[in-house]
Amino acid sequence: MALKILAIVGDYYHDENMCRHVLDATITNIENVSLTYVHESSLVHQLSEKPDLVILFKGNKLHPKDPHSPVWMDEETAIIISKYVKEGGAWFAWHSGLASYEVKTYVDMLQGYFEYHPKLSRITYTADKNNDIINPELEYEIIDEHYFIDCDKENTDVFLYSRSKEGQSIAGWKHLYGDGRVLCFTPAHLTEGLMNSQTVEILIESIKWCLRKN
Repeated sequence: MALKILAIVGDYYHDENMCRHVLDATITNIENVSLTYVHESSLVHQLSEKPDLVILFKGNKLHPKDPHSPVWMDEETAIIISKYVKEGGAWFAWHSGLASYEVKTYVDMLQGYFEYHPKLSRITYTADKNNDIINPELEYEIIDEHYFIDCDKENTDVFLYSRSKEGQSIAGWKHLYGDGRVLCFTPAHLTEGLMNSQTVEILIESIKWCLRKN
């Protein structure tokens, strides 16, 4: 039976069709999985069916230009998500899936959160030499939003770093959470960066780790 992946993608700043295109292309490289796109409003119900992985590429603010924007994930929803992961599920917070989530239970589960990003610039991504998920020699450059992250490095495994003229940050990390798995990955904003072969390579290995395939 195929492993079931649910994905919530696209928001005000990230075109849903672009996100789907990248994820669809990535999934073709992983055997025995099925991918279903769902709306965030149906996630709680969908989690009751125990999917093998949820991928989130969507910010929490539904109308981010509005200073009083509603959010789709509140503390109650985050508790349900946390319970799903602790009981053996997997959660992949990708790029904007880390943004504007000022929800304590969710941030505690991720062991990190997005702080800010400067304007688009050239960024170098470098693998941690001792990581066990991606090629430890991997290093590449793309034009991207340089996400600066507050990450609890003592309670997670960092596998990717980022640097630009603005400074350095963490770009990828993973850890066990109860009986489940959590992985966070910050690239990328533009189609060129998302479809970069090395970004896709990291995505493939990240999804496989979430699914216990590597």
